[in-house]
Amino acid sequence: RRLLLLRAQGALSFIFILESLVLWASQTLLPELNRLKGLRAAGLNVSFDFSVLELRNWAPIGHQNYVAGYLVLSLPLLLGLALISTGSWRWVWGLGFGLGLLDLYTTSSRGGWLGLALMGASGILLLMGHSRIPGRLRWGGGLVLLLGLGGMALANNRLRSLFFAASSDSVGGETAFRLITNAAGWAIGLAHPVFGAGPGSVSLLYQAYRPTWAGREAELVYQLHSTPAQIWAELGGFGIALSLLMVGWLGYWGVRLWRTLRTTPMQPALRGDRILSWSLIAGLTGYGVVSITDYQLDIVGISG
Repeated sequence: RRLLLLRAQGALSFIFILESLVLWASQTLLPELNRLKGLRAAGLNVSFDFSVLELRNWAPIGHQNYVAGYLVLSLPLLLGLALISTGSWRWVWGLGFGLGLLDLYTTSSRGGWLGLALMGASGILLLMGHSRIPGRLRWGGGLVLLLGLGGMALANNRLRSLFFAASSDSVGGETAFRLITNAAGWAIGLAHPVFGAGPGSVSLLYQAYRPTWAGREAELVYQLHSTPAQIWAELGGFGIALSLLMVGWLGYWGVRLWRTLRTTPMQPALRGDRILSWSLIAGLTGYGVVSITDYQLDIVGISG
């Protein structure tokens, strides 16, 4: 039953990825390429620029960071399904994983890419610590994964700012925006420290708690662009404690799974459960990075 449930979730993620790529390509990419073609014909040498917000993949849930968050949750599951499946299904899930990476690339989301990088680093560490896998495969797989993620990031003009200070103005503006929203969230939580100001209260109270030193920056927001800040403001210390308990519970079972993996002989019946368990933990861990820089639990597709 659990395998059927995870396959259904994988199929839903695959449909999401296809819909996202088709909508973005037809409504954003192709019109922009036609516009650039006309400019080049007029003698202007311009190229597609992911630093323009409107050109990033927004489909189908309205914003590139939301799309990236959903993909960070979904990609490890698709990879896990590809690893445990056989025959044509392995190719189907593998195709979904590859298209998902392409979809994440088109979002140009720094938070999403950092989450994916953390998942990649975790995968490399797992490979290094898995003595049953030959050393050549472990080191080779880790190197290919590292080069692949780095190469895709360098190929995107906006993601290159993760490595170089080529877009310092843009980075500074986004950093200041998040600093202001986090300061407002901290102030709301301090005013309501036990149970917070209540779910949905941020958009109503934000102007009253926005710091005066912010000037005209970040005047209107619907969320605080940080899950810890949002929980602290709306649910207070109770929400933070509940969140920490949940993270601790997931961490406890992750450690137990790791110990079981190292001590229990590899049995075919357990192999699929182990791989899918690691896939789900990897997705949640990567999304944890995304949640630090963005709040997305108001999106039904992600919270569900």
